[in-house]
Amino acid sequence: LALDGGIALVTGAAGGIGKETAIVFAEAGALGVIFADINEEGAQEAAEQSRNHATNKDFRPLSIYVDISDENSVHIMADTTISEFGRIDYSINSAGVS
Repeated sequence: LALDGGIALVTGAAGGIGKETAIVFAEAGALGVIFADINEEGAQEAAEQSRNHATNKDFRPLSIYVDISDENSVHIMADTTISEFGRIDYSINSAGVS
């Protein structure tokens, strides 16, 4: 997998499959990975950990709060991502709703 500067948005990225997927994007050369989760602290920690795995020298992780059961929260997540990076190349939806 080679991403060569892509921007990846991953929900559920504070832990589990979402976190590991987001880190794989960092390892694969993504320019930016958005760690989106309802667990803000966990998303921030995962984003910081991803720096140790990044292969793109300009890599920028970003953690964002999102409650995927709240449409407004999802819009804010998308708007923030576009504002920071200008685009979303990959989207992985790993968050669950209970």
